[in-house]
Amino acid sequence: RLSGREVMRECNFNNRCVIQRLNRAPTTRESLPFLIEAYKAVGNTAAAQRLIQDYLRRYPTGPHASGYRRQVSAQS
Repeated sequence: RLSGREVMRECNFNNRCVIQRLNRAPTTRESLPFLIEAYKAVGNTAAAQRLIQDYLRRYPTGPHASGYRRQVSAQS
């Protein structure tokens, strides 16, 4: 299981590297926010929004859920 923090360090905070590494692994409640933020950082908001919806569907009470709900409602 890949840790988002470990991947960030291994990739030296290079978002494209983070995306590549985390996309190859099963996403977890812990790693998904790192992938979302990496997509936002490279300007791929469509992928970030899709993953936010996935996070909210899979982890409705997760630690990032309320913040993601606010982002989704601000987009509407």
